[in-house]
Amino acid sequence: MKYLSNMMRAALVGVSLLFICLSTSFAAVPHWINFQGMLTYPDGTPMDTTVSIIFRLYPDFASGTPVWDERHTVTTVNGNYNAVLGAADNFPQTFYDDGSMWLGIQVGTDAEMSPRIALASVPYAYRIGTIDEAQGGTISGDINVAGKANIGNANTNVGDMSLVVGENNAADGDNSTVAGGRENASSGTLSFVGGGDQNYAVGTQSTIAGGSDNRTDGNYSVIAGGNENRATGAVSAICGGVDNHAEAAYSAIGGGSSNWADSIYATVAGGHNNFAEGQAATIAGGEKQHDQSAVCRDRRRKVQFRPAENIPSSQEAEVRRSPTLTAPAVKNPLSAEGRAILRAEDTRK
Repeated sequence: MKYLSNMMRAALVGVSLLFICLSTSFAAVPHWINFQGMLTYPDGTPMDTTVSIIFRLYPDFASGTPVWDERHTVTTVNGNYNAVLGAADNFPQTFYDDGSMWLGIQVGTDAEMSPRIALASVPYAYRIGTIDEAQGGTISGDINVAGKANIGNANTNVGDMSLVVGENNAADGDNSTVAGGRENASSGTLSFVGGGDQNYAVGTQSTIAGGSDNRTDGNYSVIAGGNENRATGAVSAICGGVDNHAEAAYSAIGGGSSNWADSIYATVAGGHNNFAEGQAATIAGGEKQHDQSAVCRDRRRKVQFRPAENIPSSQEAEVRRSPTLTAPAVKNPLSAEGRAILRAEDTRK
């Protein structure tokens, strides 16, 4: 026991704290601390023996109650020993939350050594240096990203201060956003795609809320959803539906399918295959209003989507538009000539 008593009074003459990490891979980081120390007899002779050591963590350098403790049985060789802290009992959340932490060491039945050891930045480095290869967790405070953000899989983020979320999406315009979905692109400055699939916001400050295969070439144009809709005119809008075309400035289509608003301020509220060609023309709904279905088919085209870097600018899209066609005189559908035209139209569908 005298030998043990002398040993209990041994001094801790060297300490190093090394945070365990995997230098050759990006596997999950262990939440352990590799502690190395040295024990000697009072005369400085290194010990070669086995001894029990209790390690404690405190939020204060001299007082307070420990927030964690762990007992280890170590074997000293030439006085040197090693203990992996946290391997038996996980560190508490306060270990990461508190700004400072001190390690207390008690050898055998002797009193805890003084002073306590302040933990330096190394044990915390995996927590604050980077979040690469992080396996999850909870953020309880605010997040400030001073730059671009890319969330999801196989996205590209070329625009300055742009945001992309989802899969295979591209935020190419400066200050543009793709908020979700897949294979969407926001190439216009300040353009926005909310989600969906294969939507392309090309015009400056143009918006596509969702849907699929929609495209806004006009500056400040909007498509709320639907499928294969085109808002080509500046400040044009399409609320939904399928294969609708707002071609002119300030034109609007409420929904339906295969409707065209081809003149400034023209509006089609809904229906099918309606064509509002005159300035400020309005069609409330129905089918084949103004009997412009033949003109519609002649003008209709399918826009082939290309990769985001090949999407033409709104100016190029305007140059490539077909010239405005003059609609033929409206025929009375109740006349013999009108019925013949309708039959011919139905045959060509």
